[in-house]
Amino acid sequence: MKPIPKPIHDYVWQRDGGRCRFCGLEGEHVHHIYSRYSQIPAHLKIQETINNNHPDNLILLCSKHHFRVHNGNIVYDKVKEIEISRQRAKLVKTTTKLIECLIKNKSKLAK
Repeated sequence: MKPIPKPIHDYVWQRDGGRCRFCGLEGEHVHHIYSRYSQIPAHLKIQETINNNHPDNLILLCSKHHFRVHNGNIVYDKVKEIEISRQRAKLVKTTTKLIECLIKNKSKLAK
């Protein structure tokens, strides 16, 4: 499994202010809202990227909440988290490296 590309990882970290989206403590893990291999619903209009690594589909979590999400102990509203990502993105500068990375990682299936 390939890691999330660094420009995307760094952007999500900055967008979420280095804090866990659930508790506000220091973030440690960038987590996929819709998993790397699942289909993101078309109505959300997220550009298809390799392994679903689009920033709108990623959130920063502390290790405790990341573990709880993966164990099914936390169920959250995925659409709401994507909307929060989009709102926060309006406050963060998009870098050239991020744009280039998104173009490079655009899914070959997306046409």
